[in-house]
Amino acid sequence: MKQFKIALLSFCTWLLPTMLFATHAFIPLSPEEEQWIENHPTISVANDPAWAPFDFTKEGKAQGLGIDYIELVAHKVGLNIQYVHAPWSELFERFKVRNIDVVHSVYKTAEREKFALFTQPFYENANAIAMRKGLQIATLRDLEHKRIALIKGHGLSETLLKDVPSIVPIEVNDLKEALHAVSFDKADALISSLGAISYIVMEEALPNLEIEPFDALNKDVSSQLYFATTPNQPILRDILNKGLQAITPQEQTAIKSRWLLQTNA
Repeated sequence: MKQFKIALLSFCTWLLPTMLFATHAFIPLSPEEEQWIENHPTISVANDPAWAPFDFTKEGKAQGLGIDYIELVAHKVGLNIQYVHAPWSELFERFKVRNIDVVHSVYKTAEREKFALFTQPFYENANAIAMRKGLQIATLRDLEHKRIALIKGHGLSETLLKDVPSIVPIEVNDLKEALHAVSFDKADALISSLGAISYIVMEEALPNLEIEPFDALNKDVSSQLYFATTPNQPILRDILNKGLQAITPQEQTAIKSRWLLQTNA
């Protein structure tokens, strides 16, 4: 079985913003898109404090892989960002009633497509299961009647409840709380992003947890991460797509190297 290691490369943290924003290539926007930006120079963007390494808050500042992507895209198309800092469940509800323009680093589901417009994906985010050492969970069937930590408002939580209705849901507010629940035997397992799980397990020093790839989920939930806008702003979605398409391979590498390095052993 493939083994994964996540290594944080903090030595380039101070250098990356300078590298990413050193050049500004011209991006052709339509007259309608240019007018939209002139009328809406600042967009509100969600910042979840506890979705490291994709989206989190440190010393009051939004950080993460997804933050670097949205800031680079905004720079390329000429938009300013105002972050809205709150727990994900609150951000998600505010987005649904159109009080926030953009959420990022999110999964696309059929349910979410009812109230959100998604850009093209910007990152392939492998799923993994975290469980205490000694447990054997490899398939969806193995989850039946198990206590599974479910993060409020997360796409994977929605899918697990649908696909395995016999699970015993243990509702938590964020990934850190979920991993602690598993570590301290309040839940049997958690399914989430490989990168996010590995980051927090290292940060929190939870040596009794085992992390394994878990790709048995219903494909209604993509493993890719997206930006999403409210449904009344298709022009903003199109502008963000143009910014994503303008990101160079070098910029992609710089962002990913800042936050995680995934290797097969």
